[in-house]
Amino acid sequence: MLLWHCARVGQPQGGPKDTTPPRLDTLRSTPNYQVNFNARSLELYFDEWLKLSDPANQILISPPLVKRPTVTLRGKQVSIEWADKEVLRPNSTYTVQFGTAIKDFHEDNPTKDLKYVFSTGSFIDTLSMAGRLQNSLTSDPVADMSIALYDNLQDSIIRKEKPYYITKTNAEGQFRFSNLKPGSFKLAAFEDKDQNQLWSGEGEQLAFSDSAIAIAPGKSPVANLRVFKNQPRMRVLERRTNRYGQIRLSYSVTPDFPVAITAVEPVEGLTWKSERIQDSIAIWYDLPESVKEFSLLVNGDTVAVKTPDRAAFLNTRKANYADAVPSAPKRGQKPTPQAAPASRTQNVAAGQPAVLLFDAPIVSADTSKWILTVDSTRIQAFSVSNDSSNSARRALKLAATWNGDRQHQLLLLPGAVSDIWGKTNEDTLRRSFNVIASKSLATLNLSIPGLKAGQQYVLQLLNGQALEAERVFIATGNDDRQIFRNMNATIYTARLITDTRPNGRWDTGSYFEHRQPEEVISYKLETLRSNWELEATFNVDTDQGKTRKKQ
Repeated sequence: MLLWHCARVGQPQGGPKDTTPPRLDTLRSTPNYQVNFNARSLELYFDEWLKLSDPANQILISPPLVKRPTVTLRGKQVSIEWADKEVLRPNSTYTVQFGTAIKDFHEDNPTKDLKYVFSTGSFIDTLSMAGRLQNSLTSDPVADMSIALYDNLQDSIIRKEKPYYITKTNAEGQFRFSNLKPGSFKLAAFEDKDQNQLWSGEGEQLAFSDSAIAIAPGKSPVANLRVFKNQPRMRVLERRTNRYGQIRLSYSVTPDFPVAITAVEPVEGLTWKSERIQDSIAIWYDLPESVKEFSLLVNGDTVAVKTPDRAAFLNTRKANYADAVPSAPKRGQKPTPQAAPASRTQNVAAGQPAVLLFDAPIVSADTSKWILTVDSTRIQAFSVSNDSSNSARRALKLAATWNGDRQHQLLLLPGAVSDIWGKTNEDTLRRSFNVIASKSLATLNLSIPGLKAGQQYVLQLLNGQALEAERVFIATGNDDRQIFRNMNATIYTARLITDTRPNGRWDTGSYFEHRQPEEVISYKLETLRSNWELEATFNVDTDQGKTRKKQ
């Protein structure tokens, strides 16, 4: 009885968590590294109960089999059986990689680096190569992507035939081929979303080596690849012409700009302005009421326009800020009424002009109808000019002596601006400006050695993923200096694009044009602090930066 009362009721405590992967029983399993192999299956026995995880994707066989083998699990045994009509290549070394397909039953511990090698000939190939795969824009490692070697060097082979050798990248983007035969191989990488060991085109990212990889005794090549989404063929995806005075062309890729625009046939009184907006070209036009249709040739593509009712459009048209009106309707949709003018606030740095973006090209501004105030006191000394960076002339620059840390108000009285159709703002347009004092901002003095003289570059400053500043320049020598003033105090990443095309932006690669994506180098800067100047060095050759700061 005393013993019974001393007993403690509860769940038994287990031991430490099992972190050991299944161990292969080599005595019972098919012997590894066999020569003159002619069996129809591989039999693998382990020391514990198993489960299979995504074997179709994880188990890779090189050279590839014509038909997918059958993978069977029986407790502690895994069998890989060839299809009935499968014929192995003569005098060839085969490699079977298991990835993380085989795991223990309870804790999901996968086997590590399990690989079976056998030869249908009298010897096993022993050559190797390795490499690393990175994202072409961010330089981040790319994991779990198929890496392929082809003994056929034709460019189209990656879409037509399975690779001779295949492997996958690890979490660090690294890959390695072993037991290779000597020869020249095409090297490529692709996503293989459909798991057919073929590159399926624009929907799958890829990477490729510029030249064939030579595999020979005494050599172990190393290849660094940059993965990208293949440049699709330039084509117009959508044409919007259902609003008078505006054409919107959406493209499959970002079009180069400026574009070549001409009238197919001369139309007296036809005028237009154009602008690239992301992957679209926007064209604002005007023409006489009597003209009911016309055609433009835009980058070689004919755009036919049956003009909507001009008078009806002008009857409701009011010039306004770009952020105060709805976007152009899609095909089949009716234009929505314009929103009432709203007061919005935008930041402006002391000593810098404020940029006002309108919803259409502005041809004139009557500054007598512009009222700029601070604390109800009117500012008389200001100027208005076109912002040359906007090709459609939709942007105006307002320059004034801003009082730091104080909010300014702008009123555009009716008739203050006039657009491409001769329409003015019929309502008073309001805008507030939050002036950021100079002492709250910082300066970045960035030195860039290691450039190629005569090469065009695009320099970007990123705040996280947001693009804060961008410069396009041509290197006059081996180094350059770029000064960014009135920057917000934060941590920036400098990104330098080698603009080889050159078009002022980063371009992806094209496999069939045998063009790699443009090279990108990034460097995280020190914290940019208020009322300080940061001097930094961004060495393109070494991708190493040095910084110092001064007040």
